[in-house]
Amino acid sequence: MADKSGKFTIKSAVRLIRAPSADEGTLWNWVWKVRVPERVKFFLWLSIHGKILTNAERYRRKLAASPQCAICRSKVEDLDHVFRQCPKAKEVWWGLQSRGLRYRAENANLQDWLYTNSLGDHEDPKWQTKFLLTVWYLWKWRCNFCFADSADVPRDKCVFLIKRFQEVVQAQCPEDHPQNSENGGRQEIWVRWTVPEGGWYILNTDGAAKGNPGRDGAGGVLRGDRGEWILGFAENLGVCSSVKAEIRAILRGLKLAKAGLVPKLWIQADSNVVVRMLTNAKEWHPEHSFILHQCKQLMEGGGWEVKISHCLR
Repeated sequence: MADKSGKFTIKSAVRLIRAPSADEGTLWNWVWKVRVPERVKFFLWLSIHGKILTNAERYRRKLAASPQCAICRSKVEDLDHVFRQCPKAKEVWWGLQSRGLRYRAENANLQDWLYTNSLGDHEDPKWQTKFLLTVWYLWKWRCNFCFADSADVPRDKCVFLIKRFQEVVQAQCPEDHPQNSENGGRQEIWVRWTVPEGGWYILNTDGAAKGNPGRDGAGGVLRGDRGEWILGFAENLGVCSSVKAEIRAILRGLKLAKAGLVPKLWIQADSNVVVRMLTNAKEWHPEHSFILHQCKQLMEGGGWEVKISHCLR
């Protein structure tokens, strides 16, 4: 059996062995067409394939002592329970319904319910986005309640969701919101990575801390003048401030680029504070002076040309 080109392929052989399913095209291909953030698309894809680690799935894999719901303690915690049947989930849907947001296909099975509300017609043209964000947060709040800090779960979930709906819809269709115009005092800027001039290499770095100070990490990517990948790094820094994490990310990137004999290095960092520090020693803080001094030594050392600038996230 050949494919459309007339040639034999592994894909055509697998298709011959496995009988084609009428639902094969709708099981997951539509997931990547919905208008939601990428993490929500990936979560939806995992949900449809039964890969989300609910208590029922964790119990099946012998990772939990019981398949029961950790919140209501009365039913098995599968995805249908998480999204629709749990009293906490019903509270959210009832709250949205009271504000005019009602899901469709109430009696359908879980996959049909997800599919109908994600792609089907609805009186609200933005319902697809709102529905899938709600499903995503129902799972996220459950995980926070069971495994992390329940303080991260908002008290009024519907108010929180409606605010998030507005933010995501506005990000998707900025032209529909006049506050992004000149009258609102804001300017729209298209952000993208730009290929440097010939001979230059670009180092993009970032550092972050959960708390200030708190647990943090740093990473970076080095690319050439054709946009090609040269190297990348990521590391756990322990506990420090976010500014220190940004500086340590640049220091690590400088060391790797120097070892790789990069002739011209352009550092792009999204921390304006750190960029000012590395271009003006008067901005130095005693807490960061030792690491900044190492960066300056590498940047001003012979054998290469180095410049640094601020970039938007």
